[in-house]
Amino acid sequence: MALRNLRNLLSLKRRLKKQEHGLKVRIRNHLLARYFPELDRYYGRSGSEGLAIVRWCLNPSVIAGLEYEQFVRLVAPGSRRIVQHKRLKAIWNEAVDSIGCDMGEAVEFEAKVMVEGLKQIREAIRATDDKIEDVCLQFPEYSYIFTIPGFGPDVSSKLLGAIGNPFRFNRDKQVLKMAGWDLNAERSGKKSGAAIPVNLQKRQS
Repeated sequence: MALRNLRNLLSLKRRLKKQEHGLKVRIRNHLLARYFPELDRYYGRSGSEGLAIVRWCLNPSVIAGLEYEQFVRLVAPGSRRIVQHKRLKAIWNEAVDSIGCDMGEAVEFEAKVMVEGLKQIREAIRATDDKIEDVCLQFPEYSYIFTIPGFGPDVSSKLLGAIGNPFRFNRDKQVLKMAGWDLNAERSGKKSGAAIPVNLQKRQS
């Protein structure tokens, strides 16, 4: 039952991540590209303030009508670092001469819905991660997987979900076969691009 629950949660997380990616792409390629294209160069580095701009003042004319301090309080309340101030000041200056299309109420509403939807999906992903960890703790193997370098909660949960009961395997080659991997290609002096997997050679012989 625990394995079934884990696999269901991993499947749910994949679907949520796909929805998250779709909204991120639509915000950037549909909203920013059309209505405030100058923001795109800062958007990937701006974190939560980028979403706040899309949510509250995607229209460059709105930003241009605000004093800088008003703009900062709107999109980045709280303490701010020097690099963040420089980025916000650059965005504020760019808004004055933006070449973006005119926005109407419908676009402002769409921006609000998309940002709020993205936040909800991210919250759902965080809740799903917590639930996945709770289920993973039911597996005694989970703590051992963490001893593998580079294996964190995400990779470890996926490994558990894929392998299930590790004691059903008698040899490590059975795990590799299930995963579709062959880490022992026959090179025999060949370049890596010309190496042929051992199992493939057997099929060809």
